[in-house]
Amino acid sequence: MLPHSATDRWLTRATPANSRVFRPGRQPAPCEKPTRRWKLLEVGAFVFVTLCRSPGGRRRASTPRGRALSRRALRSVFEFFSGVGGMRLSFKDAVPAREPFPTWRAFEVDEACCQAYCELYGSKYVTGVRRGELWKNKNQRGADELWRCSIDRLPDGAFDGGDLWLMSPPCQPFTRTGKQKDLEDPRCKALLRLLEALPALAHPPQALLLENIPEFRGSRAHQHVVSTLSEAGYATEEHLLSPITFGFPNTRERFYLIAVLAGQDDAAATAAADLLPDLPTLPGTATARIPVRPVEAFLEEAAPSEMLRVPEKLLEQAYRENRTLDLAGKGTTLTKTFTSSYGKAEYGGAGLSKTGPLVMEAPDFPEDGRVQRFQTLEPARWKFVRYFSPREVASLMGFPEAWELPDALSLRTQ
Repeated sequence: MLPHSATDRWLTRATPANSRVFRPGRQPAPCEKPTRRWKLLEVGAFVFVTLCRSPGGRRRASTPRGRALSRRALRSVFEFFSGVGGMRLSFKDAVPAREPFPTWRAFEVDEACCQAYCELYGSKYVTGVRRGELWKNKNQRGADELWRCSIDRLPDGAFDGGDLWLMSPPCQPFTRTGKQKDLEDPRCKALLRLLEALPALAHPPQALLLENIPEFRGSRAHQHVVSTLSEAGYATEEHLLSPITFGFPNTRERFYLIAVLAGQDDAAATAAADLLPDLPTLPGTATARIPVRPVEAFLEEAAPSEMLRVPEKLLEQAYRENRTLDLAGKGTTLTKTFTSSYGKAEYGGAGLSKTGPLVMEAPDFPEDGRVQRFQTLEPARWKFVRYFSPREVASLMGFPEAWELPDALSLRTQ
């Protein structure tokens, strides 16, 4: 199942009667251009399901730790920075199928992501949001929509009415390899806009889940989030979680903040289900580990190896610059994080070294997992190295086998 997210307890309510929705009007044309926010690897996924499942797939019992949202309280969900919908996918898996699926509104600015999202979930593709002031006319709102818009340019009214907010804001302002401009980075504008609007909303969210990289914690943006939520009456919990803890051989550790609006008298906030799951708070070291499966368990039987071959000029450049590569054989039980630059030739040998692991298919490569991960690769072995396929990357991120990106997207884009 999805290694999604720990909020399974309080999200154990609305699920899909999610049939395909007819989308009238002009739809976006297929887009082959790779995008920086192509969130295939959206382990914002990581909080709704796996934390609440044992290795056998059964849900673990939890300890009530405060007020809870009723299962039927989540009438509407707003998914900000939706990418291709990892949060939504995990939400669907976390809640009982017998429950009615809530009204859903996704917010995304990237056209390729919007195209894939609507293809995957049948959401109505909506443009001209700000010009048409669509938030004002409730009669024209659909039950399942994706708004293509810039969040930072919307008024408060566009954010009113969502019982649950899910968000995975851009991480680039906080990455160790970036400029670490924090709140001064233009990519923080949308998050700042949401925080600005939150205290002024007539119907603020009952709960909120935010996902980002570990470096987000301790940033000025993090401090601003926490202080804004506290002043608005939210109780919060924070966690650092890694796929390794849940049996996935990948080190994509992520920061999660769960916030719940406290002190409410209505049924939504006083139901008996437990809200905050029984998870360790930071630094997240007390979580019981699930045995890690080797990379072999996530590889396709018939992966298009030739299409996934690493260009020789990149391997030559990496070799010339004495760069080490993270090579994964069948028995490997630990791989580095995939980044949004994975598979992009323009980053050269340095990118090949830093953006994610590679599959080593040499017949003499050790299969017991006890092999030095980072190696410089001799020319004679270049022909045995390939990228992980999109399906394999998705599997390492916990996406189910049935989940596939649209065929209209090229292999390299995926």
